[in-house]
Formats: sequence, C-alpha cells, structure tokens
Amino acid sequence: MFYENKFDSYESLDREINEYIKFYNSERIQVKFKGLMSIFNRRQASVSN
Repeated sequence: MFYENKFDSYESLDREINEYIKFYNSERIQVKFKGLMSIFNRRQASVSN
C-alpha cells in the first residue's frame, strides 16, 4: 500500500500509517469474527458476559 505512493513529507506518511492502523484494528471486517468488525465483536462479547 505505502510502497505505491510517494509522500510529500514524513508527516503525510505518518498520517497515512496511523489511519491504516486505526482501520486495521477497528474497522476492517474479520473472518474469524464471522464477518463482524472487531469493534462490534468486542461490544457483543461485553454484552454476553
């Protein structure tokens, strides 16, 4: 993803990396959670307990 782009500055690269980390950790759909995004899986687990 990042190797295809040329960034104007370190700050723009840093911003893109942080946005991707946020996406990867909370917004992407995860197969192991039966298609739920990880944040919904965490909420579902906390309600179940």
